[in-house]
Amino acid sequence: MADWTTLAITGIGIIMTFIVLTDIYLTVLHVDREGHIASATFGLIWKATMALARTFPSARRSLIAHAGPAMIVALFIMWVTLFIIGFALIYLPYMDLFRATREFTYLGFFDALYFSGVTATVLGYGDITPMSDTLQIVSFLQSGFGFAILTCVVTYIISVVSGVTDRNILSLRMWTETDRTGDGVLTVIQALSDEEPVYFRLRLQTLLDNVYHIQPKMQQFPILDIFYRSKDPVFSPEIMIRSVTELAIAAQIVSADPKHRGLKTSAEKLGEASVEIMKLITLQYLSKQARSRLKNPVFEKEDEARLEQIWSRLTQALPDLQLENAPHNKQTLQTIYRLRIFLNEMKHFSEWDRDEL
Repeated sequence: MADWTTLAITGIGIIMTFIVLTDIYLTVLHVDREGHIASATFGLIWKATMALARTFPSARRSLIAHAGPAMIVALFIMWVTLFIIGFALIYLPYMDLFRATREFTYLGFFDALYFSGVTATVLGYGDITPMSDTLQIVSFLQSGFGFAILTCVVTYIISVVSGVTDRNILSLRMWTETDRTGDGVLTVIQALSDEEPVYFRLRLQTLLDNVYHIQPKMQQFPILDIFYRSKDPVFSPEIMIRSVTELAIAAQIVSADPKHRGLKTSAEKLGEASVEIMKLITLQYLSKQARSRLKNPVFEKEDEARLEQIWSRLTQALPDLQLENAPHNKQTLQTIYRLRIFLNEMKHFSEWDRDEL
C-alpha cells in the first residue's frame, strides 16, 4: 500500500481502539462518568424497547424488563467488535509480514480480522503468525487488552447485578414500609399511631442509610437509574423515589411538633438524599429545562396545595400534632416541587405511570 494509505488505515485503527478502551475505562472504572459508546447504546436500546412496548402494550412490562440485560449484551458486543476491528485495521497494512500455515500466502482484511479476533479473545490458534518484532509486541498488547476487557465486562456485570439487587431491596422495603401502597405519608401516620417516636426515628435513619448505600451505585452505573427494570412495578425506581420522598416530606412536617423534633435531622437528610437521586437521573437523561427547574426550584400554588393536603392528612389522622408552622416550610415546598417536576418528566421519558399499581 502507499505510505499515506498505510498511515491512514493504521491511524483509524489506533483511534478506534483508543476510543473503545477509553469508553470501557469511563463506564466501568470511573466513579461518575459513562462512555459515549455506552450512553449511545443504552439510549438506542431504550428507544427501541419503548417503541416495541407501545406497539405491543400487552407485553409492555415483559419487554421493558429485558431492556437492561439487552443493553449490557449490546454494549459488550459493541466494545469487542470495535476493539477487534480497530486492531484489524492496525494489522492490515502489514499483512505481508505475517506467515500463514495454509499454502497460499496472500493475507487480506478478513485474515487481519480473524487474527485480531483470536488474539483479542486470547485464543491464539497460531495459524497466522506475525514475523515482525513490532507486530509481535502489538499482538501481545492486544491480547493483554483483550483479557482486561473481558475482566472489566465480568466486573461490570457483577457490579450492575449487585446494584440492581440493592435497589430492589430498597424498593421492596419501601413497598413494605408503606403497607403495600407506595404511600409515604401513610407510613408516617401508621408509625406515629402504633409505635414510640424513638423507634420511628431509628427506622427513618435505617432507611436513610439504605438510600446512601444505593446512591453512589446509581451514580457510577447509570443503567441502574431507570433502565434496569423488573416486570413487577413494585420495583419501579420512580415509585420507590416517590415513596421515599413523600415519607421524608411527611416526616419533616411532623418534626415541627416539639414532641417529634428528634425526626427533623433524619427527615431533612432523607429528603435531600432523594432530591440528589432525582438530580442525578435528570442530569443523565431528562431535559435541560428539568435540570434547571430542579436546580433552582420555584414552588407554585400546586405545590402549596399538595403541602396543605399532606398537612391535612397528618392532622386528621394524628389529632395530637401541633403543626402551626409546618405549611410555611420553604424546604418542604421545594422538595414537593422537585418531586412533581421529576415525576412529570419521567412520565414522558419512561411512561412509568402505565406501570402504576
